[in-house]
Amino acid sequence: MKKLIEQIDAIEFHTNGKKLMENLNQAQNLICNKLDTASADLLTQDFKFFSEKGKFVVHNTFAGGIIFLREPETIESIKIEFNTELNNVVASVDYGTEKRNERNVKYKPNAGKIESTTWKMLAVFANFSNYERPIKIALMAVIGKIVQSICENYKKTTWFMEFDKAFDIELLLDGELELKYPVEILE
Repeated sequence: MKKLIEQIDAIEFHTNGKKLMENLNQAQNLICNKLDTASADLLTQDFKFFSEKGKFVVHNTFAGGIIFLREPETIESIKIEFNTELNNVVASVDYGTEKRNERNVKYKPNAGKIESTTWKMLAVFANFSNYERPIKIALMAVIGKIVQSICENYKKTTWFMEFDKAFDIELLLDGELELKYPVEILE
């Protein structure tokens, strides 16, 4: 399992386009090699759906959704909490302060220190709850690496990702911290 996560971590995920599709194919092949035929077929269906629709859920959550920073602010951490029983995810951003920059929350009347949203896994990896724990963690690694790429690359190339210091992305499965990815400020 550790080797599989290391292999997924070695993929330099892109935020969108053809390169992201290549990254997803790489990850899918790595994970499918660990599965029997029936589970590999399910995973192939999940990656096909993710490539067509699920990637937009992840992208839009972090690229202008719960992270929309026109003015610099501190992000303490991002938590992505996967719940097998409910087959959902709560994605949250913990900002440095309750009093947020007015330009960053102009269209978010209830924004505060923590902004969050919930996804149904049916919209991301539909069969997530059916997989064994190691495969769930591998899928979490794929999502974590994509979110890391969104934060680091959009900080460098867009006007709406103005965080002012490095932070971590924490991925939890059923309440247990499984993975952590650092987000650096790239020059």
